[in-house]
Formats: sequence, C-alpha cells, structure tokens
Amino acid sequence: EDAQNLLDTANAALRRARSDAALAGTLRLIVPVGAPDDLRSVAVQALRQHAPDLAVHVVEADDPRRLANAEFDVLIHFGEVLPRPGWYSRVVLHLPLQLMASPHYLATAGTPASLADLAQHSLLTWRCGGQFEGSWPKAAGGSFPIEPAVSSQNALLLGRLVVDGVGIGLLPTSGPLAPPETAGLVPV
Repeated sequence: EDAQNLLDTANAALRRARSDAALAGTLRLIVPVGAPDDLRSVAVQALRQHAPDLAVHVVEADDPRRLANAEFDVLIHFGEVLPRPGWYSRVVLHLPLQLMASPHYLATAGTPASLADLAQHSLLTWRCGGQFEGSWPKAAGGSFPIEPAVSSQNALLLGRLVVDGVGIGLLPTSGPLAPPETAGLVPV
C-alpha cells in the first residue's frame, strides 16, 4: 500500500510537471561554492523566466554531493554522476584540465622537468567535488600525490593567482571556469 501511494504521488507530480500549469512554490537549488556568478545568475533567471511564480532558494555547499540526502530539487556538482533510483542525472559540462603557470613564475622558479621537480614548486589546486586536493591526474592515467600551497573551490581565484605568478595550478582550460587570462599562461 505504501509503495502504491508513493508511486501514485510520483506519477501525479510527473503529470503536473508535464502540464502547462504554472509552476509555483519554492525550488531548492544546491550549487558548489566557487561556481561563477554568471552561471548561477543564468540558471536562476532561466528558472524565473519559465516559472515567474517560482521562488528559487540557492544554497552553496563546499561539496554538494554531501547534501545528496537533504531536501532539494536541483543539485549541481562537480565529479562523477550520482546514480540513484528516481533521480535524473546527467553530465552537462566537461572541463579539460591542464597544469598552467605564468611565464614570470617559470622564469623565477624554473620549469619542472619531472614529477620530482614539480613537487618542489608552489602548487595551486582546485578542490573540485572532492577531487585533486591531495593528488593530481597524470595525462596517461592514474595520479600522483601533491602537497598544495593553496587550495580552493574557486577555480577563477586560482586562475588569478596563477596569472599573478603565485605558482603552478591545475586549471580548467576552457569553459565557464577557465580563467579569462589563460592566453598568457604556459602549459607545464
């Protein structure tokens, strides 16, 4: 009986969502800390344009996946897909990553030629959905341990620090999280 009630409720909600009826109420949106304001703004504006009577409650979380058991309507996160029964989950963006440094930093600190050399540098890492904090991926697969001098969930901040010569960073090289000034950076 409980299962049938749950199924009936889910089917009724699906019919309402597919109908032309106006959406109203509150949509709970969980986003990662450090997500660009432009992206969050576009998402909220699109929701409000589609459903002007819908209130949007935005919650920022260090790792939104940790709130997967909280009440929410939309959860945006970095990292692997969270497969759960009854969820609609999809990859919306792939972010290519690359080690980058400013020419000034490399002229001052030297260009690493090996992983051992890299360990001697000031490393800036993006805490992206629990990834990359203590290790970085190798181009050929696998990973290697790092001890970051700076870590942040804000890729744009890290990009700015790399541009300013603070160290070598693992950064998105394209897309909305890529630092706008990457044209002057050097791949390492």
